[in-house]
Amino acid sequence: MNKIFKISIIVFLFITVKLYSQQYWLNAGNATTQNLWKCSFVDTSYGWAVGDSGTIVHTTNGGNTWSIQNSKIHEYMISVFFLNRRLGWALAWGLNQNYFGTYILKTTNGGTTWDTSRYPVPDTYVR
Repeated sequence: MNKIFKISIIVFLFITVKLYSQQYWLNAGNATTQNLWKCSFVDTSYGWAVGDSGTIVHTTNGGNTWSIQNSKIHEYMISVFFLNRRLGWALAWGLNQNYFGTYILKTTNGGTTWDTSRYPVPDTYVR
């Protein structure tokens, strides 16, 4: 009896997950022609994504539309994290003749403006 009950639960869960899982992705349009590598969402509406050439894009409606934010750099953006809708950080790798190392970007206003500093140890690439 116990074994039949466990098998019934597993079959039920499999069927339920299969019925309600996403069958495909919808293209919500392109915010940029740059490759995007990482994203961070603080809820179902607010999110940011980062990518090549200092690209940061932001959505306030769950990804239906995206707007470009000015990172003020043109480096490879490697990571992004937001604690809430206003406070967030991003990392970029400097791979040019002026600087080899990690840039740390911080915003306190949801990405309207980004402050940039260099990681204190040159030739170090932080993820």
